[in-house]
Amino acid sequence: MSNDNLTMTERLSQVATRANALCQTVEDQVGIIQSTLSETVTHTKNVVAGEITSINDQLEQAEEQFNQWKGQYTQEINGLPVTINGSEKSFFFRGYLNAGSYSSDATGPDSDFPRCGTPKPPYYINMLEFSGNGGFGEQGDYFKLDFIMAHRGMFASSSYADQIQFTGTSYHDCVSGQLEIKKVSSNGVLKLLISEPGNEAQEIAISKDLEGATIPIYFRKIGNGYSGLARITMKVDTRYHCGSTRAVTVSGKYTSSNGQPCADRITHTQPSWEN
Repeated sequence: MSNDNLTMTERLSQVATRANALCQTVEDQVGIIQSTLSETVTHTKNVVAGEITSINDQLEQAEEQFNQWKGQYTQEINGLPVTINGSEKSFFFRGYLNAGSYSSDATGPDSDFPRCGTPKPPYYINMLEFSGNGGFGEQGDYFKLDFIMAHRGMFASSSYADQIQFTGTSYHDCVSGQLEIKKVSSNGVLKLLISEPGNEAQEIAISKDLEGATIPIYFRKIGNGYSGLARITMKVDTRYHCGSTRAVTVSGKYTSSNGQPCADRITHTQPSWEN
């Protein structure tokens, strides 16, 4: 039948039918597109998630391999990085020593040091220790330490710098060495603390007249057993330079498997042989 003979109502009905069919077709296509897109997104997410998992696994493996490699050359001992080169271990640490304030009118509370407005107790610089676990080391073990103390980088000035070098051995029931007194700022500031089991603690003064000398020192004498700690400690009396702060640096190396940098390295508490 020709559309020319259709009434307006019939024509509009046909248009509506075609429009509905077209809309359904569009909806069907949109549904197909959405389904395909959803599948594609899901697939992509799965692929990406798999890749991320693979990358994370590879990163974990790489980190584990790196840590294994790093462990051959460095380790952390008592919170301090220690570099390993064969049997030799090296470390370094530094610190700030508060010297208290300066009293220009000499009315400080310490009558021996009236220029100290706020005197500070002595500092103990614990550099290296050996644990007597059946002996303090094996035959041929050695250690070296370099102790430097200065004010504001003024190491060139004899009034503001100190340097002591230690070279020694640790074996069986004995730890001993030689001290090279490189530089001493003034008398009274530095002392070497020796504490052996069963004996009173000793304080060996490092005075200016020893500058340039090499002196032998026992940190642990033969005959005192194989237990306890053999520790190398410097005592610093800051009252001699009140108002003039000091920076301390310590570098060291050792080979004994029973040696290690001390845990409490800069403290006001006097160490003992047992702890």
